[in-house]
Amino acid sequence: MPKIGKSGFGLLEIVIASVLLGVLGIGAMRMIEGLTKSAKLNGAGAEITSVKMQIHTLLSSSRTCPVAFQDLSGNRAKFDPSVLLPENPTAEQINSYLLANTLAQLKIGSLTLVKKGEKNGNFFVSSIQLTELDSSLRGDTLVNSIAARTLVASLDLSLVLGHSAEAAGLTRQIRLPILITTNNTTGSQQNEILACSINGGITELQVLSGKEDVTDCENPTTHNPINRADNTCPYATFKDILFSKPFTSPPSVSVSINSVCSGRLASCTGGATDSVYSSAEKITETGFRLRCSGSPVSGSTCAQDGYSCPGVCSWVAVGN
Repeated sequence: MPKIGKSGFGLLEIVIASVLLGVLGIGAMRMIEGLTKSAKLNGAGAEITSVKMQIHTLLSSSRTCPVAFQDLSGNRAKFDPSVLLPENPTAEQINSYLLANTLAQLKIGSLTLVKKGEKNGNFFVSSIQLTELDSSLRGDTLVNSIAARTLVASLDLSLVLGHSAEAAGLTRQIRLPILITTNNTTGSQQNEILACSINGGITELQVLSGKEDVTDCENPTTHNPINRADNTCPYATFKDILFSKPFTSPPSVSVSINSVCSGRLASCTGGATDSVYSSAEKITETGFRLRCSGSPVSGSTCAQDGYSCPGVCSWVAVGN
């Protein structure tokens, strides 16, 4: 084998060395690519955590939560779980769904946390929507004298690292259970989100519910029970609820009225009431006090004027 110089390498040795260097170079490149991908994944995880924390902070406030849900124009978003997308929807079905479910961004003031079809940091927001978790937990309620309904739902987001869904393996899903209250009247504001609340850890969601005949009455100062022959009470009637399974922290409790004063009013009122009242008080991990009552029409000559009569209320508790 000829040598290059007096003590140099032979041609075959040079070829072998070149091949070895090439193999080592490819290995080094793949290692660098792996480290780069790992860094991207770690960065993606950090951004996901940051987005979740920002969303949780925004939706934890009863003041900012409902106004944060917006359509593309910045109006209050609508949520109608009765309009669903089939597996292979037509253009008409897609249009109907988008008209009934308009959530496109989470925004407060000039701060946009996520917006469908746009980038958020290094992520592209491919979808953002609300999904009802259990239709049997729907309840009727009032929000500022507006007929409304409560829904147990989840806020679902799909985030993709980069500009498109082709970024294989880098699509991440966020699912946050949330209690939504929507406008239940007819007209242009039907299904608009009026109120909402979100829960802490968002890994396991416990939902408990019940329907109660609320008849207990007591003096709020002495706590002595008050018993009247007609079951009316000078205060709002109540019932103490004990959860069948305790929560790890006080849950969000929503109350809706089913009926009040049914069969419990003197005939001179004509069975009419002029106000109703419901609330959840003293909420703990193990239970709460449910108040639910109605008021006979005031100004009448009935002995029940100024008193409350028992009501029947449904409740839903959502938490961890």
